[in-house]
Amino acid sequence: MKKYGVYELSQLFNKIDVLLQNYFGKEDDYDFLQKENDNRKIDLTNKSYLMFLSNGDVKKIKITKASLPHLLGIKTDYLKSTGLYNSKSSYEIMLEFLRSPQMAIKRSEDGVIDLYKALSPYIEKKVDSLVDNLCINTNYCEMVCKYDKEKTYGFSGEFDNMSYLVLQKKNDKYYVLKLAESQEQKDYYYPMSNQVFDTYEELQDSLSSYLFNQEITLLNALRIYNNNVLGGSYYIKEWDRKNKVENLCKYSKDLSCVPNVIADYIYSLKLRDDKRKTNINDSDAMEMLCNCMKDKVPFDLEKKWVESEELIQIINSYNNSLFENVGIDTEKTYSDLTNTNKSLLENIKSLEKENNQLKSELETIGSKLENTECMYKDAEEKIAKIKGILN
Repeated sequence: MKKYGVYELSQLFNKIDVLLQNYFGKEDDYDFLQKENDNRKIDLTNKSYLMFLSNGDVKKIKITKASLPHLLGIKTDYLKSTGLYNSKSSYEIMLEFLRSPQMAIKRSEDGVIDLYKALSPYIEKKVDSLVDNLCINTNYCEMVCKYDKEKTYGFSGEFDNMSYLVLQKKNDKYYVLKLAESQEQKDYYYPMSNQVFDTYEELQDSLSSYLFNQEITLLNALRIYNNNVLGGSYYIKEWDRKNKVENLCKYSKDLSCVPNVIADYIYSLKLRDDKRKTNINDSDAMEMLCNCMKDKVPFDLEKKWVESEELIQIINSYNNSLFENVGIDTEKTYSDLTNTNKSLLENIKSLEKENNQLKSELETIGSKLENTECMYKDAEEKIAKIKGILN
């Protein structure tokens, strides 16, 4: 068990303070040992995730400041029980505790506080791993466990209040983030535990006891929000999918879990079917192209829809080749002539439209002229009658 002196505790508290200021907007809440450095400061508590799992689950994750003390290994329930801290929230109690390592040591020496009850024996590892654990990434995520403690009943005496477990592998270390369902925000989950393991054997020893018979799945996709504004969407790279499924099978065997990739399988089948339809369409296009090449006539892309960009390039190259070394402007390709033809057709349509408008206007003018002539004849007849009466 580590012994704490003023120096050791000051180093630890300072390390936590830097972490809170750089990644959790601590300076916005409490002006304590303001740091003057060039580090980019962000507030991870403004970040939220939307996880899409290969078993079909879609879950929201929100990082809360209330969960930070536990994630860091600071037991605020114990600190509150001493009656020395008047703050209401666990986060504020933690800040009050961190304010003075000298005071914490004095209270420990006076027997008022037991530092070994206030601090986790793994606190330094928790501090070092927290940011890596909270930054979830589809590339690094090995698997997500959907936890149901009823499935472990009778096989293990260890239980957990978590709902999901996220396992990531970064720099040959295994990062475990446990998620619990929020009581305040419906349909949201918050981080409740932060762990890191240096070797796969350590990970297996720790997880196998309470993940027995649990369902494990892949993190297929992830949406990241900042202040509820979508910042980006990320997916498993197609060339990584096979490797990730194989790793999931390994975890399922080593941890005695049940893999579930049904939703991912359905998605893969859809991709296959879409690709099959495209291949059928391209096959028809290839047959048409072969016939065009046999007859030495251009392939008309206006009459046959082709999806494959590669096949379109081949068709254009073939069409262009038909106009090479013949008695026309060799600088112009079939594509150029096709575009020119399209432009001329558009001009013709525009002129036809303008001509139709002129015809319509002419008919209107003609109709008005006929009405005017009728009125003129009527006027002449009336004048003639009046002259007859006068004479």
